[in-house]
Amino acid sequence: MENNDYKANTPNNDDSDNDSKTSNINRDDPGQKSDPDVTEESNNIHGKSSDQKEDEPAGDGQKNKEPEPQPSEYAFRWNWTDNQKNDSVGADASINAGARKRKKLSGGALFAIIMAGVFLVAFIALAVSLITDTLITGPDGEFGKTYVNINVSDLGPTSPENGSASSEALENFKNSTVVIQTTTPTGTATGSGIILTEDGYIATNYHVIENSVHIYTTLYSGKRYNAELIGYSEKDDLAVLKIEADNLAAATFGKSSDCALGEKVYAVGSPAGADFGWTVTAGVISCVERTVNIYDDYGTLEKRMNVIQTDVSVNPGNSGGPLINSRCEVIGIVTLKLADDYVGMGFAIPSDGALEIISAIIEGRDFDSSVSSGRPLVGIVGVSVNENIYYRLDGDRVVVVSQDYAEKNPDTTFFADVTGVYVIELTEGLDAKNKLQVGDIITEIDGSAVYTIYDLSSIINQKNGGDTVSVTAYRDGKYIQRNIILGTEE
Repeated sequence: MENNDYKANTPNNDDSDNDSKTSNINRDDPGQKSDPDVTEESNNIHGKSSDQKEDEPAGDGQKNKEPEPQPSEYAFRWNWTDNQKNDSVGADASINAGARKRKKLSGGALFAIIMAGVFLVAFIALAVSLITDTLITGPDGEFGKTYVNINVSDLGPTSPENGSASSEALENFKNSTVVIQTTTPTGTATGSGIILTEDGYIATNYHVIENSVHIYTTLYSGKRYNAELIGYSEKDDLAVLKIEADNLAAATFGKSSDCALGEKVYAVGSPAGADFGWTVTAGVISCVERTVNIYDDYGTLEKRMNVIQTDVSVNPGNSGGPLINSRCEVIGIVTLKLADDYVGMGFAIPSDGALEIISAIIEGRDFDSSVSSGRPLVGIVGVSVNENIYYRLDGDRVVVVSQDYAEKNPDTTFFADVTGVYVIELTEGLDAKNKLQVGDIITEIDGSAVYTIYDLSSIINQKNGGDTVSVTAYRDGKYIQRNIILGTEE
């Protein structure tokens, strides 16, 4: 697996703006002029309170935020937490038991009852078997189960030699995608989505519907529906919507684990907004498994995402739409692009991991993500100190003080014998808690010198949770060495 860090030229926390103009890694969810005239009877509208009436179309206009130049070291920002809607449905049941006379059963009647019970159990077992055969399955049958019938192909891998999808197949596949338009407190935005089931479950990116007040979907046939947000994983940039519709053309998912370098692929989406909905672009898989790092505005690693890299043209509005193979099977969900001076650098969430998360969102259960992971943690709170300087502790920072002040306040001051990172606090539950002490000064990690907290972060950011690092620290006039297992931010 390759690992690449992508930094942005401008921080932008509004995920519905024209990100492609302001950052290198873009969630392609532009503000876009939108006038969704909602004519369908479905009124499952997700969102917060709004002055806009329930059946009113989204207002014209777009999010007009002009990008402001920022220092080049600033990085693309994704603030995330796992947060899924989990609606539990309770059923009240009552049993009325009347007093009845008991009659002695004959041997024949008893045998008949027993046999009826056996046949009933067998019938239930057969029904369960038939149902689970239609449940979502993945590589080696390990996607997990959901009671929503999502189509997953069992035709095996395609390859660069498989050729291209036919025009007819691509035209038919458009029926399995939707244009998504949202209204937010600051404007409107447009993205794309994939029809998961015939009865209206739809997958998209979280950032497409983030902060939405109303969500509208448009089918290729032109029909429009209000959409309900079922749940989402902000960390994995995935969300599931539901519209009240039947007999939809559900997409078929392929296995991203079967992808091949150079394989022909296509993206279907709404670049530049709804006016260009269902645009098809073609290219190849540039890297089967790429890891990208997502940083906040201050250059701190927030998370890593495992994605498919493609040179398919990906533009604002493609977010949430499908990446499909030559059989028109969904092998990825478009999520990021490398913009500005870069061409043909698009990224999609692999279908294998996406389906695990989608099924868990629909069921309202927990899951272990294979799509994204939190940043590695050494398990300390530390500050930079320089040798031969007196310091006073002030919360989670230190202040330089005079020797005279330090001598008068020995309980709240200390003298730094060496340069490095002074440990103020140790995180409960992580390995460093058992290996280091408050007051230690970290001077090296894996043989690399540590002079500041930024040096420490830079080294740790290249690691993964679960890795073991060698930490050298100064304690009580001598150097110690400890092997510490890194944690992972949840």
